[in-house]
Amino acid sequence: MKKFPNFPVSLRISIPIILIFCGGLLGLTSFNYEVHEAYQKREINTKNNVQITAGQTSRILDYLYRRTNTEDAEIAIISQLGSDPNLNFVMLINDRNIVHLSNRYELENVLITETAGAPYIKEIESIRKNLSGEVLISDDRSKLIALYPVILPVQPHEIQSSKIGVLFFEYDLIRTKQIAFFNALKRSLLFSGSLIVFCLGIWFSFEITLTRRVSRLVTASNSLAEGKLDQRTGLKGSDELFQISVAFDRMAEKIQENANVLLRQNAVLQAQLEASIDGISIVDERRNIVSYNQRICDLWHIPTNIIATGDDRKFMEWVLSNLINPDVFRKKVEYLYNNPQSSSVDEVMLKDGNIFDCYSTSVKSLEGDFYYGRIWYFRNITDRRKAEKLIQQQAERERLLREITQRIRQSLDLVKIFNIATEEIREFLNVDRVGVLKFDPKSNNTEGEFVSESLGAGVSSIVEISITEHYLANFKIRANLVVPLLNGDDLWGLLCIHQCYEPRPWQQSEIEFVQQISNQLAIAIQQANLFQKIQKELTEREQAELRLTESNQQLAISNAELARATRLKDEFLANMSHELRTPLNAILGMSEALQEQVFGAINREQKESLETIASSGTHLLELINDILDVAKIESGQVDINRSQISIQELCQSSLPFIKQQALRKRINLELKIAPNLPELFIDERRIRQALINLLSNAIKFTPEKGRVSLAVSLQQNPATITGDMMSEITFAITDTGIGISSTNLEKLFKPFVQIDGSLNRQNTGTGLGLALVKSIVEIHNGKVSVTSEIGVGSCFTIVLPCENISIPSSMFINQRESPFQSSPDNSMAEGLTTLLLAEDNEANRLTISRYLKAKDYQLFFAEDGQEAIDLASSLRPDLILMDIQMPKIDGLEAIKIIRRHKIPEVANIPIIALTALAMTGDRERCIEAGANEYLKKPVKLKKLTTTIKQTLAQKTIT
Repeated sequence: MKKFPNFPVSLRISIPIILIFCGGLLGLTSFNYEVHEAYQKREINTKNNVQITAGQTSRILDYLYRRTNTEDAEIAIISQLGSDPNLNFVMLINDRNIVHLSNRYELENVLITETAGAPYIKEIESIRKNLSGEVLISDDRSKLIALYPVILPVQPHEIQSSKIGVLFFEYDLIRTKQIAFFNALKRSLLFSGSLIVFCLGIWFSFEITLTRRVSRLVTASNSLAEGKLDQRTGLKGSDELFQISVAFDRMAEKIQENANVLLRQNAVLQAQLEASIDGISIVDERRNIVSYNQRICDLWHIPTNIIATGDDRKFMEWVLSNLINPDVFRKKVEYLYNNPQSSSVDEVMLKDGNIFDCYSTSVKSLEGDFYYGRIWYFRNITDRRKAEKLIQQQAERERLLREITQRIRQSLDLVKIFNIATEEIREFLNVDRVGVLKFDPKSNNTEGEFVSESLGAGVSSIVEISITEHYLANFKIRANLVVPLLNGDDLWGLLCIHQCYEPRPWQQSEIEFVQQISNQLAIAIQQANLFQKIQKELTEREQAELRLTESNQQLAISNAELARATRLKDEFLANMSHELRTPLNAILGMSEALQEQVFGAINREQKESLETIASSGTHLLELINDILDVAKIESGQVDINRSQISIQELCQSSLPFIKQQALRKRINLELKIAPNLPELFIDERRIRQALINLLSNAIKFTPEKGRVSLAVSLQQNPATITGDMMSEITFAITDTGIGISSTNLEKLFKPFVQIDGSLNRQNTGTGLGLALVKSIVEIHNGKVSVTSEIGVGSCFTIVLPCENISIPSSMFINQRESPFQSSPDNSMAEGLTTLLLAEDNEANRLTISRYLKAKDYQLFFAEDGQEAIDLASSLRPDLILMDIQMPKIDGLEAIKIIRRHKIPEVANIPIIALTALAMTGDRERCIEAGANEYLKKPVKLKKLTTTIKQTLAQKTIT
């Protein structure tokens, strides 16, 4: 089919352009012709005029020169000629080529060669010779030159003149041509105007009949190409353009129907392309890229100008330029395009180290009989391959490391170990030489020799050669990896890996592998050295052991005696506590029950007597507690339960314990607390105990109507180690008592010591109060001091650091607190609550039972642990009160047996342990045995009933 060339512009533009071009060309041609003709005519007419004027002037001059007086006539003629505006100048040149006469006076008597007539010397000579005039046109056709002969005047010695001059005219043609140009321009403009009107008429006719209708067809076609498929031409008429528009509208409707289907299919296809993790390119049968996703651009880093061309050949050239082996892949690509039915799966290596999986298959029709092109898939599998390779290398390194480690640990022979290690390392790393260099201990690690090596083919040995710092340069090593071998903290030698024939960059994994091997070799070196030292020290150690045996025997005897003394002391304190607390339990319990008038009303004298009994018992209990506290603190068994405490509350809560004592002696009690004091992080109970002890002592040794004060302040003192300022809280207890002599001050704060003199006779005590205060303050990192003057008074000072005041108290839990919260007294079911009291002391059974019966509890009794077990199995009480120290089976063992009972109703009975033991760990042992709660004797009966209610309530909840 014959192809027509593409027309560059539309008809609406091309027709006016053609008309303008043709009209303009015709107008320019006409204008040029008119100017040319006008110029020719003007040149001819001017030339004729100049020829006539010059001829007449030359003849007039000939005539005048024959007369005797011609000077005035020459001047008149020259002046007349010079008045012509187109005549540039006139010269009369004599026979010596000198200007004899000119309308320009500056040219007179000037050689012709120095004037504008210089180019016409030859023509001037020709005029003199031929005696005939001539009119010439300059080379640029802007001037006319007239040359005419003139017979010069007769000289006195001549009969007839023989000298011929030349009359020179220079006439300007430019102004003449300008006049001709303007005349031609007028005629051309008139012609062009007529031509423009004619062209406009032709253009308007084309615009109405053809251009506008074609433009509507073009607009509809462009809209269709832009995707506006609802656009139609709407032409009217019966000509060929109307028939074309009808056919176009039908085609547009069909395209719109098919486009809707294609848009949906393309949207699905594009979504699949962009969602794919692979780079995808779809190529048609002419190897034009018809579709691709962004992933393929990211994978190959393709410039926009390459992918924008849509040429798969350029794309493949870019791909090949990035491959390590492009020829193999190029052949595969050409084969696939020449065999469209074929598919391929390849793995390609890129120059930048990446590895791509490449899959290609053909795009064919549903019937499979026609191939539309090919689709390419590219996936970056670099990380997967690297991971596989890394795992393989890691596994190989670990295997080799295990083997070398196992062989190292199986032997203490360093030479054998070194030989195995160097051989395995050289084979694994594929290097030329691996050696172990041992430093000479006397050389400060600057000299040594190789004690073992493994060599590749053609590599020379360097074993047993003395090596210095610079000697290795003689072996022409191209790559060197050196790792130190340590013997403890000392440098023993080096593990050296050499590449002798070519440079080699060491990989980080190789360095780590060699370091791991060097660590194992260092262990082997240490083991060998230790083995040698052990062999050397065995003899010395045997001798030392003989000496130590004797010392150990003596030490064992001393330790046994010390342990026995400690045990006896603990047993003594525990037994004393038990023996003292047991009768105190009965005394305090009975007095408490009688004071509450449980057994009936009492009179005033009886009440006062009971108060005396209770006060004495409480004082005795305090003495026992002081003894136990001092023992606990001295043995380091005391527990400190810290919490964040307000100083104001601490002091206020301490005063009620000594107010009654102060009132009896009419002592003025003062409290002075500085404002804005921080909170202290302390054991509140123990610090309060220390304050009460000091206040009680101050009141005890102050006469009646004296004064005792407690002052608290914040002090800033330098720390003893860092020198920084440190905050401290100072408690100062000042009295106006009898005072203490300086010789007796040093005896204070010692247990079981009281100051001699009349003071002992007037005041009672154990001498433990101040010792207990000192111990309590010191476990809080504080200090106690005293100043005193006989007859004036004393001042005891407690100083506590407050470095922990910022620690929230919620972070600490008092380990002594009961795990049960107080709960309201719940009403019981019908009948009384049944309690089993296991107690071997008759007074305690009587005291507790009377009080609990008065509180509506039904009690049963057991005098030993076995009886308690039997009654618990038969009666199944609601709760058991279990004494710990009982005959036959003690309370701890009885609790354990009950908890192991096969009947759940028996095994789960709540148990409260009652014991006179008050040593460290007693509570924990009871709870661990299975007790629900633990109470120390003497027991406050109110606290006992509260604990019973809490325990029963807890059982109900569970």
